[in-house]
Amino acid sequence: MKISLINSPIRLTDVPRDIPVGLGIIANVLRNENFEINFIDVNTRREELINNDEHFLELLKDSDI
Repeated sequence: MKISLINSPIRLTDVPRDIPVGLGIIANVLRNENFEINFIDVNTRREELINNDEHFLELLKDSDI
């Protein structure tokens, strides 16, 4: 089963500074249980994803959850 974890931006005017450690821990636990992880960091890909719903939905297309 493929699970998408999404790091969404909190403030669009603020630059990304921190690695999403919490999501990294969740991803590691799920990988250890043999789940496939699709990690989408919208915070660092703002220009590419925020105003492009079709591209964002394409990234989610292959995920089960």
